[in-house]
Amino acid sequence: MPNRDGTGPLGKGPLSGRRGMRFCGAVVGRPRICRRIRGRPDVTYFKPAGIRMIDLKEVVLAMDEFEAIRLVDFEGIEQSVAGEKMKISQPTLSRLLKSARNKLAGAITNGNAIKIEGGNFKFSN
Repeated sequence: MPNRDGTGPLGKGPLSGRRGMRFCGAVVGRPRICRRIRGRPDVTYFKPAGIRMIDLKEVVLAMDEFEAIRLVDFEGIEQSVAGEKMKISQPTLSRLLKSARNKLAGAITNGNAIKIEGGNFKFSN
């Protein structure tokens, strides 16, 4: 619980009481724990055949969403195990899957391009 001056329980800053958690990126609101991914996909852009790039709308699939889809839907790993591999909880993995599946279904249904980039992640070995 923050003190009146906005510092954490140890008085060193707003996040001083959050020891041992793995954060990456800028902290705005509640910081996100970095997700671990295996590596970059070989292909990061998909588009419908026969449609010019200038006429396409683009859907961006974050790298962590891609990794969740890869682990659960492609490799068939259970969500709890996939969450452990990505260093996130199963409910967080479930939210990533829901978001990724919604984006993919929308892109396929509407004939949009799919671009894989960005997200809150670090590469793991």
